[in-house]
Amino acid sequence: MHIWRLPLVNLAALLAFATVAIAWEVGAWLRQNARSDIARAFIVAAGIVVALVSPFIVHIVVEPELRDLAARGVFLHYGSVFYIGPAVLAALLFAVSRRSITSGVPGASLARMAFWSTATILATINLANWCSPGWCERFGFPLPFSWWSDAIMVMNGVNLTAGTSVLALMADFIVLLLASLVISRAVLRRAA
Repeated sequence: MHIWRLPLVNLAALLAFATVAIAWEVGAWLRQNARSDIARAFIVAAGIVVALVSPFIVHIVVEPELRDLAARGVFLHYGSVFYIGPAVLAALLFAVSRRSITSGVPGASLARMAFWSTATILATINLANWCSPGWCERFGFPLPFSWWSDAIMVMNGVNLTAGTSVLALMADFIVLLLASLVISRAVLRRAA
């Protein structure tokens, strides 16, 4: 099932990513303004719980689709990447955002907002299907990291209509990271 050009599992992964990212950013702000160590510890524990709960968000969203498919005799299993990937990506981006944008600097909150907005937009673009759903799939921006087509072309024993590329996925992640950093730095310079 697709919503717009997003497969349901990709939409669920984006929801889990956004949940973790928002919870951690709000938690970091609360932790910075907390007065007691107990409050800070509680906020950190809440952030860990949100990260641990994020796979269940994905499961809750995709479970009706999996149950419907199973009723028709199609047993589909999404890999663990869709379940733990959003929290790992949010943790990586959170660490980069905290290391690259210093708190207390004029415009830091606006720069963080620009960082997360850019990262979320690029993640959505990467998870959208840029081909006709049902006929073919092409995921990835600017480089496709997963693709297939029902127009099967085989040359020299190699299927040219389907494939995956870990290098393209890594390149897309680097583009996402660099674009987020460049835009947040531009916002920081403008605010100063």
